[in-house]
Amino acid sequence: MKKSIAVSRVFSREVNIAIARDYQLRQLYEQWQSASDDIDDVKGERWPQLHVSAVAMPVSEGNGRYKRYANDGDFSASLSMPVFDWGRLASAIKNREYRNVAAAQKYLSQLDELAFDVTSTEVKLGKQRAILQTAQVYSSRMEELVTMLSRIVETDAGRQSELVQAQARLLQAEEARDDAAAEIETLTVTLNQWLGDAPRHPIPIDSLWDMQMPDANSALSNLQATPMMREAQAQYQAWLASAKEEKAKQLPQLDLVANKGFAAANYGEESDLQVGFSISWDIFSGFSGMAKVSSAVHSAEAYKQAREDLLRRTEYRVKTQYREVEKYSKRATAYANLAVESDKIRWMFFQQWYHLGKRSLLDVLIAETDHYNNQVNAISSRFDAWYNILSIRKDAGLLLPWLDEAGKAS
Repeated sequence: MKKSIAVSRVFSREVNIAIARDYQLRQLYEQWQSASDDIDDVKGERWPQLHVSAVAMPVSEGNGRYKRYANDGDFSASLSMPVFDWGRLASAIKNREYRNVAAAQKYLSQLDELAFDVTSTEVKLGKQRAILQTAQVYSSRMEELVTMLSRIVETDAGRQSELVQAQARLLQAEEARDDAAAEIETLTVTLNQWLGDAPRHPIPIDSLWDMQMPDANSALSNLQATPMMREAQAQYQAWLASAKEEKAKQLPQLDLVANKGFAAANYGEESDLQVGFSISWDIFSGFSGMAKVSSAVHSAEAYKQAREDLLRRTEYRVKTQYREVEKYSKRATAYANLAVESDKIRWMFFQQWYHLGKRSLLDVLIAETDHYNNQVNAISSRFDAWYNILSIRKDAGLLLPWLDEAGKAS
């Protein structure tokens, strides 16, 4: 249990570093804040709109000479405020609010994606480190057999074929070791893109720790609340509000207006305050208004269908991943037990070949290779199970809460 907590703490530290460095997250955060400001922009339209203007006309040319107006200019103020708009502004505000929610959920969705990328890459790296460790032992064993046979061939040239067989297996072992080392280098470069030069604490590669799998019912019930689902739902609601907004724009708009000029007129009288109502109505606009309403409705339906499809695919994927975890966990246990037996077999075969002459070198080499393959299969199955557990947490929206809890415990 202690090992499992330690691993989650490593994940939490590395994910926090990646979050602080990720450019795309910063971009999405600014887009989220921009969407929040859009709400205030539309809300401001509900308040009285005050406009002032000033016109200065000191002179005018006429009949070949200049003359001055009785008034030296004009200063006026106008006030307008929506009175009744069939819910246009209310729908516009809801539209912006839902888009703000969608922007926030998109940001959280990217957080989930980044957290999964970092943690899953760390698991892949741990897998390759464990394989490399095993491959080095296998390669050293093959090298030991080649050295042993080289000495034997010096006194018994008839056993040259055995030496060739051992050398071929040594080359295979070295290739497996080099492949694991190359994969480690590739994964390390990938991690460095997220973590930079920050100090790292690799996860333990032994089999003494385990990553707890979330409860299946909890994971499946939480699918509705994942950031991706909430983003799709918010987009659907935003487009419905947009359709109502466009529909309201096609109806008469009633505003309260007031005007007042503050400069004296030509006869020395100041202009009066004028207060009244204005009605504006786009009676015909080439059916563009209807097209906008229809477009918004279709966009809403598209997001609704996308959300339902995403929910079905995610539910199927999570159920599949639970089966994969069970399969890989059983396979890891089976191969680990098999590796214990194959370890005994390879030593017995070696003793029977080297001391008793009852086994051929090929039997020994096959036993060594079988033991190595059993170890690699046990490692691969164990880490593949952990990878699928991370996938379940990510798809069910449980990865970040798990990492947050580990970070608070550290």
